[in-house]
Amino acid sequence: MDFPVALGEKYALIALDAGAELQEPLVLGGGYLAVPRGAFDLPSHWKEWLGTIRTKAIERAHLVLMAKAASDRPSVLDAENQHLQQRVSNLYWGLLASGRVRVSGAGTQLTGSHDEDGIDVRQVGDLDRIISVYGLLTAAPIRTGEFYFCRFYNHSWHMGLTTMGVGWQPFYLGGKVGPVEHGIKANDFANASVNPANSQLLSTLLLNADGRLKPEYEGGGCSKVEIFKSEREIFIRINDSPPKSFYMKHDLYDRPKGPVVDNLEGYFPGPARARFMETILAEIKRLGEQSPKKIVDDDG
Repeated sequence: MDFPVALGEKYALIALDAGAELQEPLVLGGGYLAVPRGAFDLPSHWKEWLGTIRTKAIERAHLVLMAKAASDRPSVLDAENQHLQQRVSNLYWGLLASGRVRVSGAGTQLTGSHDEDGIDVRQVGDLDRIISVYGLLTAAPIRTGEFYFCRFYNHSWHMGLTTMGVGWQPFYLGGKVGPVEHGIKANDFANASVNPANSQLLSTLLLNADGRLKPEYEGGGCSKVEIFKSEREIFIRINDSPPKSFYMKHDLYDRPKGPVVDNLEGYFPGPARARFMETILAEIKRLGEQSPKKIVDDDG
């Protein structure tokens, strides 16, 4: 296929050496595209502009992320290009934060347009090299498996846990429900902050931000952590979150790999994560309960 930018449009793209299962171009909506390796032909004159090495890097990229939009001045490099670069960067960092895309090395970023002279490149640069470190994303501000409110401002969609506008994060909008009343929490609005079905509350803990139990007479903020038990499962609820399954992870050879709380991203980041797990394990042991076991195939 031809380079997917129509006459009169500007674009910004990021070409990545990434592990992705995309087989054909995917239109994400809102001017976003995700394109796999070999899905389009680069204009022949790009090699002269970019050089052989950069051109080959783009041609061999396993994943190309693109944002594009119509322009009244496609021949001018201006704030429209900067805005498109910011949009495709938001998509890129969102994918990295999701943990669903593995990136090797540094990517290439381009911006340009399609005018009467053809498709051009107005600016080119290299992204910072990504180093994947286990546990790094425990500090991610977005909590998985939970509900958020969304609002459009500063040229992009933002999401937050409450309608108060505190701690809102930019994101790509795929769908929304609304409007809602002011001053409520998204998990409550979605009726997700409920007790697990057919369960009983075993314990309620107050934990500091470092994952340790909060002393009885100590002031300051804390998180309320509730432990529930059903017939075969144990669940954890943190403040108003949906119930999160707790279990001891084992590999296919039944070797223990440690405790897991599903969808814990956004809570107790960094060193606090290990202390949080220690606190939960100690409380379950104190209660005389057995931690459920779950065999997980990390390679499957």
